[in-house]
Amino acid sequence: MTSSSPTNPDSPDLVVRRSRQAKRLLLRVDPRTGAAVLTLPWRVPLAEGHAFVARHEGWIARARAALPPSTALTAGSVVPILGTDITIRHDPAAGRRPQYDPTAGTLTLGGELSELPNRVRRFLRQFAADLIGPKTRAMASKANRPLQQIRIGDQKSRWGSCTSDGVLSFSWRLICAPETVVDYVIAHEVAHLIEMNHSPRFWAEVETLYGPHSRPRAWLKRYGASLQRIG
Repeated sequence: MTSSSPTNPDSPDLVVRRSRQAKRLLLRVDPRTGAAVLTLPWRVPLAEGHAFVARHEGWIARARAALPPSTALTAGSVVPILGTDITIRHDPAAGRRPQYDPTAGTLTLGGELSELPNRVRRFLRQFAADLIGPKTRAMASKANRPLQQIRIGDQKSRWGSCTSDGVLSFSWRLICAPETVVDYVIAHEVAHLIEMNHSPRFWAEVETLYGPHSRPRAWLKRYGASLQRIG
C-alpha cells in the first residue's frame, strides 16, 4: 500500500467504480489490498465522489488499521489449509511436484525461490478445485439442480457466487477455511440455484442442504478478513 492520499484521483489507494445500478455513493476498504473503493452512481460527478472520500478519510484510516496483517506465500510463512496451519518450505532438491504433508504441517516445493509464491498459489488453487468441484456436484445432485460450470477464481470480496444459468464460482482462498465452512459456502451457492435471493425460502434451502449454519457463518465473519489477506 502506498502512503498517498485516497483523495488523489491518481492514487493507487483509491479505486472508483461507476455503476448504473447504484442509487447512492458507497465506500468500502478492500480487505485484500487496503485500497478505498468508491462506487459512484452513473450520473454523479467524479468531483462529488472525491469530496465524499475526503469527508470519510478518518473512517478509511480506521478501516485500514483494523485489517489483519497480510500473509505472503513465501518460505517460512504459515498458511491454513482446511483450517490447519501449514508451513511453506523451500527445498531446492525437491522435485517439481509439491509435497503436502498435513500430518507434519508442511508444504514443500522445489524450483526457483523467486517462483515459490506463484507455485504455492497454483497448488492451493488446484487443491481447491479438486475438493470443491466434487463436493459442489454432489450438493447440486442432492438439490436436484443442474450445473453449467464450476470455477475456482481469485475473487476479491466474495467466497462464492452463482449465476442464473448455473455457473458457480468460488475463491481459492476458501480452501484455507475448515472443511465445515467450505461445505457451508458450497451449500449457500447451490441454494442460489433454487432461490436467487436471500429470502427465508433461500435460508431454508441452505439448512436442508447443510443443516444449522450459524457456526460457519460466524466463523467467516470472524476470520474471513484474515483469509482474504493470504497471498
